[in-house]
Amino acid sequence: MAATFPRGAVTVAGGLPFLPATLRGQVVVPIVLAVLLGMTIFGIVLIDSTRNLYVDRLDESLRSEARLVAALAGEQLPAGTDTTTGDAQAFAVRIASSLGARVSVIRPDGVAIGDSLLPPATLPNLRLDPAVSQVESGVESITQGESSPGGPTYRYAASPVLPTAGPPAVLVVRVGLPTATVESQIATVRRLVLVLGATLLVIVMAVTTFSVQRVAAGIGHARSHARRIAGGTIEIDVRPSPVEELGELRSSFNGMVLELQDLVAEIRRSRAELEATLSTLTDGVILTNASGDVVRINAAAARMMSVEAADVIGLPFVMVTRDHELNALHRRSTRTGRIVKGSGIELGFDRRMIDAIVQPVVGDDNQLTLVVLRDQTELRKLEQVRREFVANVSHELRTPLASIRALVETLEAGAMEEPELASDFLGRVVIEVDRLAALVDELLDLARLESGRVSLRLEPLAPADLLRRGAQRLLPQVERARLRLDVDVAPDLPDVLADRSRIEQVLLNLVHNAIKFTPPGGVITVRADVEGDFLVVRVRDTGVGIGAEELPRLFERFYKTDKARRSDGTGLGLAIAKHIVMIHGGTIAVRSIVNEGATFIFTLPLASSKPAEDAREASFLDRVETLL
Repeated sequence: MAATFPRGAVTVAGGLPFLPATLRGQVVVPIVLAVLLGMTIFGIVLIDSTRNLYVDRLDESLRSEARLVAALAGEQLPAGTDTTTGDAQAFAVRIASSLGARVSVIRPDGVAIGDSLLPPATLPNLRLDPAVSQVESGVESITQGESSPGGPTYRYAASPVLPTAGPPAVLVVRVGLPTATVESQIATVRRLVLVLGATLLVIVMAVTTFSVQRVAAGIGHARSHARRIAGGTIEIDVRPSPVEELGELRSSFNGMVLELQDLVAEIRRSRAELEATLSTLTDGVILTNASGDVVRINAAAARMMSVEAADVIGLPFVMVTRDHELNALHRRSTRTGRIVKGSGIELGFDRRMIDAIVQPVVGDDNQLTLVVLRDQTELRKLEQVRREFVANVSHELRTPLASIRALVETLEAGAMEEPELASDFLGRVVIEVDRLAALVDELLDLARLESGRVSLRLEPLAPADLLRRGAQRLLPQVERARLRLDVDVAPDLPDVLADRSRIEQVLLNLVHNAIKFTPPGGVITVRADVEGDFLVVRVRDTGVGIGAEELPRLFERFYKTDKARRSDGTGLGLAIAKHIVMIHGGTIAVRSIVNEGATFIFTLPLASSKPAEDAREASFLDRVETLL
């Protein structure tokens, strides 16, 4: 059995574990580290040797100058203990200025009686200074220390004063030179070593990298070629190789690529045919493997499930559908190996009606299950709308026809013999006939609006004149209902592009509804404002309001908030108003709170706006089409 290997896994072994596992890391980095280590050791040794050389030279100079100063002191200072502090101080200052060094004159007990840098009284006892204490034994020692607390560092050498005549030496002179000169020279050497080392390191890195690059380039290109093949870009490699072994590897790769190209071309051809078929289907298609995981889903099924097709590949079927009925059909078909059907399945939060067919598909080496989903939601809705429409039209027709029949039967039963009663009954018949005629006219008008077969007479209209004239037509009904009608429209509002009769029809429908559902003493307000490129008209009442659950269906044909349908009207007014506003290029909406009233809002494009130009062009095309 062939060994399995994780996709994309890389195993690296045998190299230096603390270095990058690349060719450059395993070759260039060790060489650079070795050069860096050698340069570091060389620099340390060189700097240390240079420091010792400069210090030895400084110490030799100190000893010579100490002996010279001691000889001068033997000639110029009084012999023995007769030397005063003043004489020693003057001598130390004078000699120090000539030599450029620090000069001290010290008695054998370690007390300084002269110093060129500091007052002698401020100096500590120097008896314990090796350079001073070992003078008596004839040893010339070198010491180092600060000239004063926090001051510069000096190296010191001492020598006994041998007077030319008189008692033996009772004084010691100490000469000191600062170490700053030595440190400055060492710093210069250190900088030089760093510059030379960095230059050498760069040269070694460049040469080594260039040498390795020739080999690494071939390996890197082969690696990139392999990755492109793994990523789906299957093409042969014709670039020459700098190494013979890499050339042979490339030839083997090219042979494999040619075979893969033929295989992949066939797979892609089959997949393209499948994708084209699935993408054009209005039915949803889901394909699952033996484990119940989704391996294919088309766009229609993804829309039904409210998911992205790419996100659900590899997920279990039950997680994608989130429906127990579909999952049960899928399990039954998988278990029995038979076709299973289901209908009327409510899917998702929007309760879409789905019919499903689940069928096993047995392949060469695996078992697949095909799930076909057909969305019947719109068909069910259309059927429901058709039933409601027929019921509503039947109801609206039956009521006046029943009244007419009752009136006619009464007349036939003898009411014709009474002129006054007959006249009243005939008047009622006329009213019912007018009601039927109005219903038929509104149905025909709505049909023309919905089909786009209405020609508008668009013209620039002043909003104040348009809205006031429309509202005034219902003023008698407002007064009979004991209501107040307020029209709040500024006279300077810009013109709108509209059909006067149609917009007045919209306004009459809205105000008439407000009259019907506003109790006596209420207020109906018509207001207009400009917002952007549109005139916004608001018709507000203080009536009973509309429940939130009824707002979405308010503009449907025959829909009435009065479930018993006792209110006057056909239920077509708002549907007609909606379509009139839409063909003008505007929108209509409603806001309401129960027991606080309702506000209907519709918009019309201003005559100078881009939406108005679009509406004018559409109206012109409609008239041309009507004439043709």
